[in-house]
Amino acid sequence: MPWRRRPGRRAAPCAHTIHKHVVLPWKASGRLDVFVQTWNPELARAMQRFWSPAALDVAPQNSSLRCPFPLNLCVRTMWALLGMKRGLNLRTQWARAGGHRHVTVLVMRHDVYWFSSLPPFL
Repeated sequence: MPWRRRPGRRAAPCAHTIHKHVVLPWKASGRLDVFVQTWNPELARAMQRFWSPAALDVAPQNSSLRCPFPLNLCVRTMWALLGMKRGLNLRTQWARAGGHRHVTVLVMRHDVYWFSSLPPFL
């Protein structure tokens, strides 16, 4: 699967390890649907090509989230949680529209490098 080095130099190696260690083992055990949510609009085209997701949500981060604490990690955590919520919402909307059900739903970041396989829980 081709992934151009730009944009997202770190995203490409991560995507390949996720594909190898998560997607392929799960796909071998049956149907697999991928849903992508990203706060990086510059990666949307590459993610669409690489993942061929059932649904894709792309939006830029902005200054709308405020933390009660003056910590940068607080804002990052809020964006991460909002991204997971939006990703799970993609799956829910897709399931409602087509009547599809999922037995297992994995939620993960797309910028994590996987070193070993995550076998299906069968």
